[in-house]
Amino acid sequence: MNDDAQTRAYAFLKEHDLAVIATVSEKGDPLASAVYYWLDEDYSFYFLTKSKTRKFQNIEDTGKLAVVVSDEAKLTTVQGEGKAEVVKDPSTQAEIMNHLATIKSTQDKAWFPPIAQIEAGSFVVVKCKVDHLQLSEFNHGKPSVNEVVS
Repeated sequence: MNDDAQTRAYAFLKEHDLAVIATVSEKGDPLASAVYYWLDEDYSFYFLTKSKTRKFQNIEDTGKLAVVVSDEAKLTTVQGEGKAEVVKDPSTQAEIMNHLATIKSTQDKAWFPPIAQIEAGSFVVVKCKVDHLQLSEFNHGKPSVNEVVS
């Protein structure tokens, strides 16, 4: 693991707030979804969904997901996979929901992730603890691919 790459990957992930996650059903059917996320210092991704979405059902069924955060202008991506679990502790749920609610908020207007507009059950906070994370950078003339978490 390259410490410089780890620092760059963390900074990149903190600069961004929109990821694509991929899940798979018990039957093997893939599903990709865009989610707003918050990242902790251990590279765990947190996001909000609802209990009656296919995404949540897949997470409940398999406990796995993949995540990609990309920046077209910087020609950089971070991709990973890991174990997903429901955050059940009320204080942790409140903390994560607070982080997510401030992503796009302005001083005079509250913001909520688009999932809030979908009628699909109750809110669920999901944590993905990544087992593997890779930083890929193609903007320096020479491609750079580094394992960040493995």
